[in-house]
Amino acid sequence: MSAHLIAASRTSQFNLRQDTRFWRATSMFVGIGLLMLVLMASLPARAADHKGDDTTPALNDDQIVLTLAMEDHITAKNPLVHVSIDAAFQDAQQGKVRSEVMAALKKLDSKADWRLTNFNRRTDRSGLVQWTVNAEARMDADGLSGFEERAKKSSRGGFAIRLNNVNWTPTLAEREAGMRALRGQLYKAAMAERDMVNDAFGPRAFRIGLIDFVGTGPLVQQTRAPKAEAGMMRAMAADASFAPQTGFSVSEKLRLKATVVLIANPVMNK
Repeated sequence: MSAHLIAASRTSQFNLRQDTRFWRATSMFVGIGLLMLVLMASLPARAADHKGDDTTPALNDDQIVLTLAMEDHITAKNPLVHVSIDAAFQDAQQGKVRSEVMAALKKLDSKADWRLTNFNRRTDRSGLVQWTVNAEARMDADGLSGFEERAKKSSRGGFAIRLNNVNWTPTLAEREAGMRALRGQLYKAAMAERDMVNDAFGPRAFRIGLIDFVGTGPLVQQTRAPKAEAGMMRAMAADASFAPQTGFSVSEKLRLKATVVLIANPVMNK
């Protein structure tokens, strides 16, 4: 008898759990269904609200892509002067010769900011120390007058100053100023293109969406001497009778390109 009662009790508990799970699942599905009905009912109202909003922009992908280019020439204000000093002396005179090197550079041009760019030291068979010092400085163009004569006067036996080259290449600051001016011209050209497009398309207004200076080729194009000419220049420099040219300022061409994207202003829905 007790065994039958226990079995009946377990069967009743199992049926109760099954009924509970069934009602829970049913309640969950009913709740999801009600939520979907509420959401579907609210969609027409939201669509009507957006339809009556005059400030909602429409999707727009109308654009015009064009490439603009500008070029100009720049000239160095002051030339870059290269000199070399060869000195031979006893080892004990190194301190004196070092001071003599700096004093000789100041005699060439006291206003110039001389910088030592290379130094080579060696000892010959006789025991003399030999120095070769290379220096450069930006000088005022008027300072080139009589420069080689001043170099000869500052030279003596065992101490020789030689003018190697006069380079009229513009400085980095001069190049940057030239590029800045070209960018200004391109900005104005881009605005002129925008105005022309707006005149052509009437009420459809375009604006400048992008000006890209990257990936459009070399920004600065310099004129370089051919290899044959460069070889001839080296041969002339090796000749002791060759006198470096000091009186001509050569212009350098700057070129700048930009990709400009004109984008149509969004059209408002009404």
